[in-house]
Amino acid sequence: MLRRGVIMQNTDWIKLFKQLPSEYHNQLVLVLQNRTEISMESLFRVEPTHLVVRGRLGGTTEGGLLFVVPFTELTTIYINREVKECEVDQLFGPPKTPSRLISPSRQGVKTVVVDPPIAAATPSAPPPQPAAPAAVPAFGRAPDTTSVARNNLLERLRAARQAAMPHNNGSK
Repeated sequence: MLRRGVIMQNTDWIKLFKQLPSEYHNQLVLVLQNRTEISMESLFRVEPTHLVVRGRLGGTTEGGLLFVVPFTELTTIYINREVKECEVDQLFGPPKTPSRLISPSRQGVKTVVVDPPIAAATPSAPPPQPAAPAAVPAFGRAPDTTSVARNNLLERLRAARQAAMPHNNGSK
């Protein structure tokens, strides 16, 4: 486990790349310090100071480029697909010590839902009114805050434009 302020050394990266089976290489994405992403197609060499890979820059379709990536520029790698928990165990082995990060199903712990205690029925403040339900588009997803803000702004602009227009009441 890495502590804050401790960076991975070249030997750590070499060990990690040698640990990953070759069938994962075409699913790896390398992220560099300048946030450039390189989608790997194949791994040619793992040298003491750098990797030699074929791939493409993230966000492009031009593949087959050759990259020499110094380990000092590498910040993270990720597998560009959903990875199941059993695959993580196959790649890295089971955790060496019990951890709170292990899922409850893996620890043999059952989740029990306990109802909160019911407060005594004493007349106090009236119960809070439920908030108005958020507008949900026909897609079934709640709108993100940017689209809500944009729609509110458009509504205010339309109202201001309507108020500024001279009213035509039919007289000439």
